[in-house]
Amino acid sequence: MKGGPPPHVHAYEDEIIYVVSGSFMVQIDGEDHLVKAGDTAFIPRGTMHTVTNPMDDNPGCLITIFQPAPKKVEAFFSYISEHGSIPEDIVPDGW
Repeated sequence: MKGGPPPHVHAYEDEIIYVVSGSFMVQIDGEDHLVKAGDTAFIPRGTMHTVTNPMDDNPGCLITIFQPAPKKVEAFFSYISEHGSIPEDIVPDGW
């Protein structure tokens, strides 16, 4: 699989993934689900999961929603978008 975070759990937030374009593989509790443009995946808090781009030449876009989204989660994604890496001290509690 290409790209994407390692399998992980959010202790305090549900995650919703909406695929705007392309195709992605969403793994929820060890089960793979191919999601395509227009599809939505719901990942309840406390559930092991990841999302990857499974194909070569598969540009795609997805929207990820976290509910609830505390300020530290927003700071986490802001930092990643600016720096491209994840220092341990900015990872939100429960991630």
